[in-house]
Amino acid sequence: VLLPKACQPGETEELTSYAGFIYSPGFLENKSYPEGIECRWMIKSQADYQIHLKFNSIDLDEMTGCKGDALKISERAGERQTLLSVFCGNHIPNDVITNTNVAVIVFRSDYVYSGRGFNISYRFTTRSTPCSYDQVQCVNRKCIPYTALCNGVDECGDGSDESNCRRPISTNISTCGTPPIAPIESGSERVVGGQYALEGSWPWQVSLQIRHFEPSGHTCGGALISPEYVLTAAHCVKDLRIKSFFKLVFGRYSQFKPNGNEQVRYIKNYIVYPNLIDYKFARLPLMDMDNDFALIRLSSPVRITDQVQPICLPPQGSELPLHSKCFATGWGATKGTGSSGLLKQLDVYVENGNDLCKTSLMESYPNTKICISSRNRAAGVCSGDSGGPLVCKENDGKWYLRGIASHTSIGTSVGPVCGVFGFGESYAKVSLKVNWIEAAMKVLNSV
Repeated sequence: VLLPKACQPGETEELTSYAGFIYSPGFLENKSYPEGIECRWMIKSQADYQIHLKFNSIDLDEMTGCKGDALKISERAGERQTLLSVFCGNHIPNDVITNTNVAVIVFRSDYVYSGRGFNISYRFTTRSTPCSYDQVQCVNRKCIPYTALCNGVDECGDGSDESNCRRPISTNISTCGTPPIAPIESGSERVVGGQYALEGSWPWQVSLQIRHFEPSGHTCGGALISPEYVLTAAHCVKDLRIKSFFKLVFGRYSQFKPNGNEQVRYIKNYIVYPNLIDYKFARLPLMDMDNDFALIRLSSPVRITDQVQPICLPPQGSELPLHSKCFATGWGATKGTGSSGLLKQLDVYVENGNDLCKTSLMESYPNTKICISSRNRAAGVCSGDSGGPLVCKENDGKWYLRGIASHTSIGTSVGPVCGVFGFGESYAKVSLKVNWIEAAMKVLNSV
C-alpha cells in the first residue's frame, strides 16, 4: 500500500476545503491498512465554523480502551488540544461535531491485526448538532425527537433525555438478588480465569468505563444496588477522579458487540469512603485501601429489565461462614490471552485471610476484607475486574453482594498476574459498610 502524505513520518496533512473524505491507507484499493503506522490529518475551517465528521465505514482491531489500532479525534483552539473520542472495532459511531474550527485526526495501527480501515466524510458547519431542527441531541450524540424529552422512556439509551426531568424513569423496583435468567452454578470449564457467564445471568454487573473510548473503555467493574446507585472500588475513580470522564454500562455481555439490552448512564456525583464527595476527592484523592469503596449516584435511574437488576445488600455486620461458595464476575484480562470481551464468572470460596491473603506488610489480615480463592485452580479474577462484585447465594435463595474487588492480583511491573496458585484474593467487605452506604445515599440525594 502506497502511504499518503498524512502517514509519512513526522507529517500532517492539512485539509482546508469545505467538505471532503478521509480514508485509511489502502481503503480505496480494497486493501487492509499496513501495520505499525501513524497518520495525522488536520482539518481547518474559517473562524466561525465547526467541523462535522460522519463515519461511513470503520473496521479496526478491537481492544478494550482501543489499545491496539485506534482512531483519535481531537479539537484544537490555539495551542490547546482536547481529546473528543477514540474509536476502534467495527461499530459505526454517531457523528462527531467539534466545538472549535480545527479538528485533528490521528490513526495508529499496531502489529497484530489489520482490518479494512475507515472512510470518514467531513464538512464545515455552523450548527453545533447533527440533528434536524425538530430533534434534540443526546449526550451519546444520538438524535431523538423533541417530543421524547421527559416522557419517562429512555430513548437515548443513556438516560440523558430523562436526566433533568421532574418525572423519573419508571423504576418498578420490588426485588433484588433474584435474576430472571438464572446463572450457571455448576462446575467451571477450564477457561483461564473462569468460565463464560450465561448472558444476562448477573444483571447487577456494571462496566465502569472511560467515556472517550468507543466501543469499550472498560476500566473497572461495579454492582448495581438500586436503580440509581452503584457500588465500586475507590481506587477505580482515583486516577481520573473527574466524574465527567466516566460512563457506566448496564446489561452488557460482550464489550464489543452490543446486544440491545444495554443501558448507559453517567455519574451525577459520588462519595469515596468515608466522606469525600467527588469534587473534594478530585482535589485531594485520599483513600484507604483497607476501605476501598466508592458509591456512585447515576445521572438518572436505570430501567429495571430482565438483564438489569439490583443485587441485595447483606445485613450490617453479618459474616460469611468460612468455605462459603460465592461467585466473582467480570471482563478482566485472561492470563496470556488478552481480553476475550465476554463476561466471565468464577466460583470461589471464602478462606482464612491469615492463611492465604496476608501479605508481608500486614501484621494480621484486616477484618474489613474478605479473602477468597478458587481452590487449587490457577484461575483468579484479573485486571479489569477491580471494583467488581463478589456475590453469594444465601439461605433465602437470593444473591447478596458480599465483596467489591480490591486487591485482586499479585501485581508486577508489566501488569497483574492472575490466579497465582496457592494465593487468595482480597475483596472489600460490604457487610461492614451497609450503614455507611445508606447514610452516603442520603448525602448524595441532598447534594
